Amino acid sequence: MRRVARVIATLTAGFAAAAPLPAPPPLHQGWIVTKADHTRCLTGGAIGSILRVLPCSNETPGQNWFQASTGKFYNGENCIRAEGAVVRVAACDGTDPAQEWWFVDVIRSGRYGPCLTEENSSGTVRLRDCTWRRNQKWRSTS
Repeated sequence: MRRVARVIATLTAGFAAAAPLPAPPPLHQGWIVTKADHTRCLTGGAIGSILRVLPCSNETPGQNWFQASTGKFYNGENCIRAEGAVVRVAACDGTDPAQEWWFVDVIRSGRYGPCLTEENSSGTVRLRDCTWRRNQKWRSTS
């Protein structure tokens, strides 16, 4: 047993402890604009507020989104959460499947769920069955 310990010590001598790897960069960072109108951005707010679309502005809080490799969209410590057809801002929870999103031309709740849909020009956003129409298509500004 001592011989095995000496061999391991010899093999590992001179190796420093590895520094932790940094987290991967976000999949998205910046504004998410509708493809129907590139001047309108997905906008959050305080926890509990319903997601909506408003004119893009650097002065409007809740428009800079980051998407983690886990799929969650976050703005500071707040995330986007699906609650039936309603989409709200919620405290981020790394284990909540309702905070997982798939963003490829459309934004889906999970990989196969309903699509984030701009209902009308008033800015209302809901989850609806995916039709791939223009009111369900989004573009990242990153």
